[in-house]
Amino acid sequence: MKKVLLSTFVTLAIIVVILVYKKQFWSSGLAGIDAFQTICVKQAEAKNVNSEICKSISKEFFRTSEAVEDLVPEVLGAPALPTDAKTKIVVVLDPRYVAQLAYCYFQFRGWFDPKSFSPEALSLATSGFAILKEEMEGYVEWQNSDLGKDCARKVLKYAGSEMHDLTSIFHDHESLIAINPVAAIQTGRGVEDVKNEALLTINHERIHVLQSLCKKLNQIAVKMWSSLPNAKKEKMKKKFPAYDWSNPVVAARENLAFNYETKPLEVLRLVNCKY
Repeated sequence: MKKVLLSTFVTLAIIVVILVYKKQFWSSGLAGIDAFQTICVKQAEAKNVNSEICKSISKEFFRTSEAVEDLVPEVLGAPALPTDAKTKIVVVLDPRYVAQLAYCYFQFRGWFDPKSFSPEALSLATSGFAILKEEMEGYVEWQNSDLGKDCARKVLKYAGSEMHDLTSIFHDHESLIAINPVAAIQTGRGVEDVKNEALLTINHERIHVLQSLCKKLNQIAVKMWSSLPNAKKEKMKKKFPAYDWSNPVVAARENLAFNYETKPLEVLRLVNCKY
């Protein structure tokens, strides 16, 4: 999991299956470059950042006016990994897509209190996220519950379009990683900081994909966390308080990803695995 809501990322992943659905999925008309500029300028002003950063972000991240675009890791300086063919990486032009993709899934996972955290708040606070295919169990049933239906109505009211059906878009991909540059705009930071945060998110989340496809790597991660001195464990917990460090699985996974997000190729050397 990477920094997301409340200045921390969270974990997720998605994929579009057929071309007809993909066109509908990426192009439902939520926003173009002009709409992005409007949203971005408001975010910059709220964070006391020069609004010129919005033009720089557009130039660095967007090639079309689609609400969601494919993003090649190498564009940001991220190295290629053997699991990249199984990972969909996108950059979000319109932050409302974050709510359509992730708000109800995050609520299902219990990562925020829906009474105090709205779809809009999530869209403007989540600078990057991923959903792993293996973590979708139980989500369909939850969506059909009263809580799930109420959540869907909230997203529709905010975004003006319905949520995307995550169960129908996982196909031959194990994960979707999404970058939301608007949410990465923070006081005292420029476009290079936004790019670097996107780079770390892409690396971090791809390490989780490696972990999901290589159980031996998880065993290594458990050993690394268990052998870590208590002082270093406490330092990690304080640095990233949004994570459930009391869960040994979460702690092992996140410790590995945080330690290698600047050097993801070294993860491949930890254990011999076929991806």
